[in-house]
Amino acid sequence: MGELYQHREKLWQSSAIEKLVTRSRLDQKATDLLLDKTTMVIVDGINSYALALLQKDTRPHVWLPKEAVMPNLGNTEQEMALDLVTSTAQ
Repeated sequence: MGELYQHREKLWQSSAIEKLVTRSRLDQKATDLLLDKTTMVIVDGINSYALALLQKDTRPHVWLPKEAVMPNLGNTEQEMALDLVTSTAQ
């Protein structure tokens, strides 16, 4: 049975690589991440693949001095604490 799973895994990997058309640097990065981080796991006796979470980083990179963000830090911490209290109360 183990040999069958090995052949299935090789087939999955080869077909995934062949069908994938790399169109951009972002696609190549996603492909590399999936090939590197995909692992086979057994959940309740069933073999499955655990895939890496793909996220596109679209946030602008803003570099501000510490003094510029400190006033907002207290407000953010209070909001997070309030969210935590309300979510645990339910």
